[in-house]
Amino acid sequence: EGGDIMNARGPKFLPVSTRDARSQIESNEDSWSDVEPTYQDGKGLTVFHRTVPNTNAFHDFKFDVNLATTPAGPFALARELDLMPTWNPFVQQGALLSYKAPTPTTFGRLKGYVEIALPWPIPNVSAMFSARLFDLLDSDGSLVVALGSEAEDENAGDYGTDQRRRNGDLPPPTAPGDCPRLWLRALAKAVPLRVSGMSGGGMNDDETRFEVIARVKFPIAHTPQWVIRFVIRTMAPLILAKVRELLPKLMDPDNVDSEYPARMEAEPALYDALLTRRVRSTLARQIARQAGR
Repeated sequence: EGGDIMNARGPKFLPVSTRDARSQIESNEDSWSDVEPTYQDGKGLTVFHRTVPNTNAFHDFKFDVNLATTPAGPFALARELDLMPTWNPFVQQGALLSYKAPTPTTFGRLKGYVEIALPWPIPNVSAMFSARLFDLLDSDGSLVVALGSEAEDENAGDYGTDQRRRNGDLPPPTAPGDCPRLWLRALAKAVPLRVSGMSGGGMNDDETRFEVIARVKFPIAHTPQWVIRFVIRTMAPLILAKVRELLPKLMDPDNVDSEYPARMEAEPALYDALLTRRVRSTLARQIARQAGR
């Protein structure tokens, strides 16, 4: 099966099965077991950082947080890339280039583009990436997203390899020469812990644990330490604060100012079948097993 997503080179770096995804998330989690937190915001966010050995360019990050929500809301904020600039102050533009919904027997696939604004004098950087969503609810109670940047022809302003044209992918808004590309590999894990109304809980008793492990190479010769500090102490806490503030409003079906409810309704295979009904049925089985002990 696939190799380690953080180290693999070439086009085949993503996990190819649920077993592969579980193996990769477990091995990468183990690699952080003896690393002390770099930053804690006092509100539940813990950030870890380390420089990749024998290199000055690659940086590893790990972000841990529990949110009072089901997985569907944060997944919508992450997937609806074109809406990301409306709430994320660091995203200049986002685009969904292609998408294939998950089914009970296949993982979901996505290709996307995000342009990120960093403080002056660092120019905007962008990531053009592929992502796969794996349902590990039966094996370890989690949903795992594996994503990473793709290699691009520096001169392919139309993002136009024959293979991508055949796939029907949309072109990214910029070419690599116009907006430098961020090298990115990441594993994101969501573990639903509680859903409102289940096991005697209240109607506002949702909770999900989120973990993101990422390896990044910034497209600059030498990444200043202040950029790393900015990512850890400014960018991450501000994005999380925005997510906490916006989730109740954006996901309210009666909120006519939010596009998210309609987007979620238009993708029932992801938001309803997997992230809502499948999550609830998995937690129900867990509760039943615990009650039978």
